[in-house]
Order: sequence, then structure tokens, then C-alpha cells
Amino acid sequence: MWRYLTILAVLFVITQVTIPIQGQTADSRRADAQKQNNGSDSSKKPAAEALPASIQLTDSQRLQNEHKDHVDTDIRIISIPAKDTYDRAAFWANLILVAAGISGIFVALCTLRKLERQTRTAERQVDHIVTSERAWLIISSDRAGSSVIKPGPPPPYRWYIKNLGSTPARLIAAQAICKAHSGQKLPEEPVFPKGNIELGERILGPNDSLEFYSFWENEDGTIFKDRLETIDTVWLRAYGHVTYKTIFDSEIHESRYCDDFICCPPKPLGVQLADVVIDFRPDFTSPPAYTKHT
Repeated sequence: MWRYLTILAVLFVITQVTIPIQGQTADSRRADAQKQNNGSDSSKKPAAEALPASIQLTDSQRLQNEHKDHVDTDIRIISIPAKDTYDRAAFWANLILVAAGISGIFVALCTLRKLERQTRTAERQVDHIVTSERAWLIISSDRAGSSVIKPGPPPPYRWYIKNLGSTPARLIAAQAICKAHSGQKLPEEPVFPKGNIELGERILGPNDSLEFYSFWENEDGTIFKDRLETIDTVWLRAYGHVTYKTIFDSEIHESRYCDDFICCPPKPLGVQLADVVIDFRPDFTSPPAYTKHT
């Protein structure tokens, strides 16, 4: 709206200002000067005739003088500048253009700020949609009670990956580690040995899951082979990760976890009347690097 009002104001001022034509002004002044000279010549002729013959001018001299006066008058009339009207019109026109430019800059700044707010709002909406609709994978220990502690070798450690999001995910790799007698403090960053399970971008749909299993390990990474009835306390700590992609981008996302389980039976496991179900729970004492999600 400001732009249209400014354009109308400039057009109105231009139509109201009448700029005189320099040639026409000079011609009119020249005509007036000629009339005055003619009148003065006619009034001077009798005086010239009344002069004595000794001081009268010849016809040729009089014509030369008249021609000289006429030329001087023309030069003087032509050289008179008509700047006042031009200066006033140019001043007001420039003033209006400056005002129009300032108004245009103000309108442009307001429009730019409005576009920036709209852009930020749209970006937040897009991020919200992507976040709510993308695939979100979790990796965790199996909590279905399928693993039990009883006399004999340790059972396999079972873990799974599940898609809690609204769109499919492409699985890249995963790994899980279960350590027995893990009384040592965890480092700030998890150390995953080589040998991930390569999943080859397998598709995992919403609410779908994949189950895996692995063996218990000692602190040094070797397989735990002791018989469970020979130990009094079973302390297990499990942690792992899964990397994947969503359908919205090619960025690699990662999900980690850290669980633990402690069994302190009142009697040695070898003389228990019933088996002990392994029930893993999240380890809230682990560093944040063990449970991050991207």
C-alpha cells in the first residue's frame, strides 16, 4: 500500500508543476525589449532632427548604433537564466523521491522481517513433522523372561531392535555386549570391539522388531564359560548400539542402550528350588554416551 501511495504522490506533483520553456520565455522578453526600443526610437527621432547639422549622425552611423543596441539587447535577453522555477521543481521532486525511497526501504524491511518469521515458523513445522513421522529405533535387552539362571552353562544373552516410529528404517549395523561379573566402572565413552552385525540397510517397518542373541563375556572380552552353580552372585551388564537411516534423509542415526542385572540369591544357585529369571533393567548410573539417540 505504501508503494502505491508514494507513486500517486509523485505523479500528482509532476502534473501540478508547469515547467516553462526557455525558448518561449526568451522570445517573449525579446519582443518586449524590441517594443521598448521602437518606442524609444520614435520618441528620440524629433530630438535628433532638432539637433544642429554639425552634431547630427549620419544614417549609416545611426543604423550601426541601432544594430549594436539591438544585438546587445538580444544577447542580454538570451543570457538571462530562468532557474528559479527549475530549482523549485527539482527541489520538491528530489524531496518527494527521497521520501518515497525511505518509505520503500521501511516497507522492504517490514516485509523482510515478516518473511523471516514465516520462514522460521515453516522450518519449525517441517522439523516437527519430520521428527514425529521419522523412524525411531530402540535397542535393548530382552525382557520377556525367556532367559533363566540355573545350574549349568550360562544361557545366551538375548536382545532386540524395535522401530517405534511412524515410517520404515534402513538398518546398517548393530552390536550388543553382555559382560559377567562386571564390577568395574564404565568409561565415559563405550568401547565397541570390531565385528558389528552388518544389516545391509534392511528395512524395518513401524512397530516391527528383530531379535538377536550373543554370549556372555568376561572383562577381557573372552567368552564366559563358568558353570553358574559355582558362583554366588551373578552381575550382568549389557550395552550396545544400532545405526540406521530414515526415509527423509541419508544421515546415519544411532541408538544406544545400557542395562544391568544383579542376582543375589539367599542360597547358592545349585541348591535353589526354582530357576531365576534374568530380568534386565536400564542402568541409570551409566554415562550419557551409553544411552544417546540421534
